[in-house]
Amino acid sequence: PLFHPKPGWTELDANLLWDKIKQVVFEVATQTRSDPIKALSVSTQGEAVVPVSRDGQPLYNFIISFDKRTEPQYQWWQERMGKEEIFQITGMPLHPMYTINKIMWIKENQPDIYRKAWKFLCVEDFVISKLGVFPTIDYSLAARTMCFDIREKKWSEKILSFAGVNQELLAEPRPSGYPLGKVNKKVAEELGLRRDVVVATGGHDQPCGALGAGVVSPGLVMNAIGTSDVLCPAIKEPLLTRKILENNYCCYPHTCPDIY
Repeated sequence: PLFHPKPGWTELDANLLWDKIKQVVFEVATQTRSDPIKALSVSTQGEAVVPVSRDGQPLYNFIISFDKRTEPQYQWWQERMGKEEIFQITGMPLHPMYTINKIMWIKENQPDIYRKAWKFLCVEDFVISKLGVFPTIDYSLAARTMCFDIREKKWSEKILSFAGVNQELLAEPRPSGYPLGKVNKKVAEELGLRRDVVVATGGHDQPCGALGAGVVSPGLVMNAIGTSDVLCPAIKEPLLTRKILENNYCCYPHTCPDIY
């Protein structure tokens, strides 16, 4: 369930999320013993973020996409850098929902939590860390933070410098499908998994859906109709024109190599 501590605020309990994930994985592992799970990756919602301690314990709830508390941070970016420059770096049209705004909000409004935080994790990297692997995020989900350079495929030093956020607080970016290691022995037992199950990076939900729909080369398009009505066309190079920005479209790495 979602929590609404104040009007316009929307949060998700990170511990409860992990408990539900464990239940689902255990059920699937139990049902597939004749053809056991060999690898795990994570397809998740974008933008949501949770601060965690060095031992991986959540210090706050996930602040999720449509939480509205970050309007002041949005206005700050508008005045300090402007939407055009942000778009050219990140491929994201400036909006309050992006992860960097939520991190800035915690820094400004929950300074004790910010100081205690070892990492600020999105859902993918949080789950990966719970599986016993160093927090790692794929390029497609990293782009949904609005502090990722989509051309260089690394955290944007300029955006983070403006925000006053140390890069060390973020997960390590890697391509989708990148093998990271094996599930922790204790966690594997808890989930009913074999000890040799590999953990790999996954992706943001829409690019993962596009991959599943066969959108694996430029010129193909997926239309996903659910919580949102989303068109996902695959292109070879980033398309960051003024018209794209004016129409509030984003452009970011696909889960397939070298495609946006």
